[in-house]
Amino acid sequence: MDVKCNEDWMGALPVCLSTMPLANLAIPGSHDSFSYWVDEKSPVGPDQATSIKRLAKISLVKKLMKKWSVTQNLTFKEQLESGIRYFDLRVSSKPDEAEIEIYFIHGLYGIKVWDGLTEINTFLTNHSTEVVLLDFNHFYAMEHEHHLYLVNMLQEVFGSKLCIADCVENITLQYLWEKKYQF
Repeated sequence: MDVKCNEDWMGALPVCLSTMPLANLAIPGSHDSFSYWVDEKSPVGPDQATSIKRLAKISLVKKLMKKWSVTQNLTFKEQLESGIRYFDLRVSSKPDEAEIEIYFIHGLYGIKVWDGLTEINTFLTNHSTEVVLLDFNHFYAMEHEHHLYLVNMLQEVFGSKLCIADCVENITLQYLWEKKYQF
């Protein structure tokens, strides 16, 4: 199967759909979108119960956790090339880490959020009519400074591609294209 066959589907939509509010379109998405790779050598994440953290001290348990935690087998780039435009994301700091950094998480830690966002931004730069929706819906071990770091990271990575809107219910692809927004 050619994974790239859907990489520009938004730009190919007929006018009747590109002028319809995004809320009325079926946008393909993925669950725990980043979890194509998690590190079984990492600590168990703060999204897990204390009992799981205790069990994970047994080496076999982390191997099993990895099998459970990986819910996608495609990278962000491959998902985007396949047509995915909605990403379900869980993020966390590493509580014992001195620096402010944020990682994708699903039981175990994955890649740094920065790395995933830059991969998405590279795709958007090469596909000017495509729009991505990121749903950061689970935050673990994050203090106020982690949230500020995430907001600043989004602004730095996506810059003028960010759509700033008070009322998103009526936003259309046509509107986003006119403003050169993709995120």
